[in-house]
Amino acid sequence: MYSYEQRIKAVELYIKYGRSAAATVRELGYPSKKNLRRWHAIYIRTGGLPERSAPKPKYSQAQKQAAVQHYLTHGRCLARTRKALGYPAAGTLRQWLLEHDPDLVKESTGSYKGPLLSAGAKRDAVVELCSREGAASVVAEKLGVSRQVL
Repeated sequence: MYSYEQRIKAVELYIKYGRSAAATVRELGYPSKKNLRRWHAIYIRTGGLPERSAPKPKYSQAQKQAAVQHYLTHGRCLARTRKALGYPAAGTLRQWLLEHDPDLVKESTGSYKGPLLSAGAKRDAVVELCSREGAASVVAEKLGVSRQVL
């Protein structure tokens, strides 16, 4: 993505060089010839270049609201809502729900919630686990974590 100043500089140089895209790109090192011609066409058509083009929203506000309402009235299941409506991706729907009400969606339950260990403690745990003579569950119990985490 090029800044507004870079694009204007490129278009002005393109005009100065008699609309020679190759010479302009060779001097500046950017953009592609195709982009330069596009910028020039916009510059001629509108008398300038846009500061920043805003992305067009993929889903309307009504679609977002319909998805949130379906989620709330049909068992609060992300997968079922996506399947019924045919849109959006799970992450997008989750974001809409968080925008509607931050308490609607639970945090992930699959992550480890135990005590955080320092790098040195982790290293010591690995050494102890590898050099153990007994069961791994004994080492895990000693460190205060589950055997699976160890």
